[in-house]
Amino acid sequence: MDRDYIVKINEYLHIDDYNLDLILQCFDEIQHSEFLKEQLEIARNQIFVENQFDLSEDVKANVANHLQGANFFPLIVLLDKFDDVLTYYEKHKLPKEILLHTFSDVNLWIRGYKDRNQKDGFEELRWLQNHFKNKIFRLGRLQFIYKKNYLKARVYRNKKTNE
Repeated sequence: MDRDYIVKINEYLHIDDYNLDLILQCFDEIQHSEFLKEQLEIARNQIFVENQFDLSEDVKANVANHLQGANFFPLIVLLDKFDDVLTYYEKHKLPKEILLHTFSDVNLWIRGYKDRNQKDGFEELRWLQNHFKNKIFRLGRLQFIYKKNYLKARVYRNKKTNE
């Protein structure tokens, strides 16, 4: 992943210029620190291999103690998997509109972080990793997590109308 990749995927994320610049600054800071690059690999493994819901407290503390600028580290962990998202949408022929609606959550969580903490940054991995793992989709105002018949529900059809 590089700066150009982040700028390119922003075509889908629609992050405003101010926050995009902060994300790029955070990315640059990580790239210039062997320690932070190591923490990034550990974090990616925790989220995408070990399927943890959040980063370990050790990684969070290490990152907080070493980053000088706004902390968009958790978002950068997720962004690395965006090509997988695009591949999934293409393979399943999902419309771009669903992708745009689904990933509009990224901006909501960036704004929410600022509202809660009175500073710029990002921390929401628990919910948004569902987006980056293609487990959740937004249609209009509603979000859906795809699960195969987990309720053991019976579905009936009207014999006359087939509805």
